[in-house]
Amino acid sequence: MVVRKGKGPGIDPKKLPTLWYFGAGVGTHSVSELSLSSPAKDIEGLAEILKKQEGPVYSNVNVRTLTDREATRDNIVREVRTFFENAAQEDVAILFVSGYMMSSISGHYFISHDADPDKLSSTGVSWSVFDDVMRTIKSSVLLLADTCHSRNVIRNESWKAQINTDPNEFLRGTVRNGVIVLSSGSGPIVPGKSPPTGHGAFAKALLDGFKGQGAAQKKGVVRLSFLQDYVRDTVKELTRNTQEPIILKLEGGAFLDLVLARK
Repeated sequence: MVVRKGKGPGIDPKKLPTLWYFGAGVGTHSVSELSLSSPAKDIEGLAEILKKQEGPVYSNVNVRTLTDREATRDNIVREVRTFFENAAQEDVAILFVSGYMMSSISGHYFISHDADPDKLSSTGVSWSVFDDVMRTIKSSVLLLADTCHSRNVIRNESWKAQINTDPNEFLRGTVRNGVIVLSSGSGPIVPGKSPPTGHGAFAKALLDGFKGQGAAQKKGVVRLSFLQDYVRDTVKELTRNTQEPIILKLEGGAFLDLVLARK
């Protein structure tokens, strides 16, 4: 099974892979108007689901999460650069980021707990940090990015203009790295359209999909291909077709029909 171009033959079906899950979510920000309600819940919620897959799907599940006040620029950069170092070719790596993305003339930045939008290049987490990490991971890589949030709650007009609501702008290099991407995506973010679960539409669809909800699984198995379809359809349903996730696949290679979870 080919998982990434140029990465060799892929997973040995007789051996359970190890899962490496790194999540960074910023809901509580040092500046209150940049705070969000669900990123920490989303990051930790997926961690709990994945931990239960140790045994059924993975030989080991390694988890590192940084949320809210722990998710500072220095912590995120230091931890993400070292976390995946021991991931082998037959393993599975999942990187989940949830929070605001902002752009400036110097690039695209994930807004850490201590980021200052007026000094993005020195206080935000450059997306190139994540790209560089994903480029060096030997295993198959799934990127989950929930970075499309309403700018209506932000009063500072300069900051509002920097909010990145189009993930395609910062995901171009990621796709070239051969990473499989699921991202909250295109369409206006309409206040009040999120489900009453404590999670946004994309995160709810994602978590329910990993749990094996409905069409996300067949015969108790959650494959990446099922998850993609489920997340896309569920987000459109929850938001009344105002949003559609961005789902990007490998170019020029066989699609990875990877088993991610069992119900």
